[in-house]
Amino acid sequence: MGTGAVNDRFPMQLERMTASTSACQCDAGNGGTREPGDDVVMHESAMVAERFERFRAPETAHRGAALSAGNIEAHLRLETHRIEKGLSIAEPRRPFGRLAQERLTSLLALAAELSGKDDGLVTAEEQAREALRALQRWNSADTGVRDPDLTQPALLTPDEASSRKRDVLTEFFAQRSSVRSFDPEKPVSPEAIAHAVTVALHSPSVCNRASGRAHFYQERAAIDPLLDLQQGNRGLTGIRNLAVVTVELSMFAGVKELTQPWIDGGLFLMNLVWGFQSQGIGSCLLNWSMPDAASRELRKVAAIAESELIVCMLAFGYAQEGTYVTRSAKPPLAHVMTLH
Repeated sequence: MGTGAVNDRFPMQLERMTASTSACQCDAGNGGTREPGDDVVMHESAMVAERFERFRAPETAHRGAALSAGNIEAHLRLETHRIEKGLSIAEPRRPFGRLAQERLTSLLALAAELSGKDDGLVTAEEQAREALRALQRWNSADTGVRDPDLTQPALLTPDEASSRKRDVLTEFFAQRSSVRSFDPEKPVSPEAIAHAVTVALHSPSVCNRASGRAHFYQERAAIDPLLDLQQGNRGLTGIRNLAVVTVELSMFAGVKELTQPWIDGGLFLMNLVWGFQSQGIGSCLLNWSMPDAASRELRKVAAIAESELIVCMLAFGYAQEGTYVTRSAKPPLAHVMTLH
């Protein structure tokens, strides 16, 4: 699977993105220069911003606002997190959380009016109700009672982080390498995939909104068209399992979160890789640095919702016996670490 299909389908976008003509004078007349492809960078950035603006939630949710089910879920999770975060600090105030309580009550009323709700919204509603009960118990109690459903003691202390555990984890992380030759005769079970996604769900995300999504394909008829849209998989063999990792844009609110989807999506993707590695399943990240036209085509071919931002593809599976991986030497520690 080379890049021929991409070049055939998106010749103008790719030609402009890789233009090598000399720099031209900036139209603004400020003496600066514009690099080849600057117009394309601006266009592609505008496309990302337009999609974000189309699907994001408003910064504040109120009755009468144009809110999708995803937007309501996003705000339910945001306000629930305000309460659980407030209960997790060293000395929570009593009372606290009046605004969060009012917002959650209003959001639950909005959610109650919806029909055909998905599991994500239903779960967010349940968690919001529990947060309201926990807040009421805290604010009405004579002595501090931290709700065990919302908070728990820190699980890792310096004593528990023994050198042995540290060394085991360090070795686990250091052993990750991209696998480029997979055994096509060893299928990855749905249970193994579910375990990896469970690990990915523990990724940190802004206000616990859990926006990461993963789409899985295990049939060649479905995989080949997706690989044809991606650049960089030439030379990989035996791919029988492919994931497309995305982020649900309706889970974000306000312009200030424009770049947050990439952060949350990257964290989700990395934990998905760890989830596979913990089971002896290798993987190779296939970057999606493609024009908006290619992303639109991928959504169509892969049956991915318009509200999801494409983050990356991930080939995964059991390594072919005798497979080699790169050593990929890293830069010196002093080159990347600065102690201020």
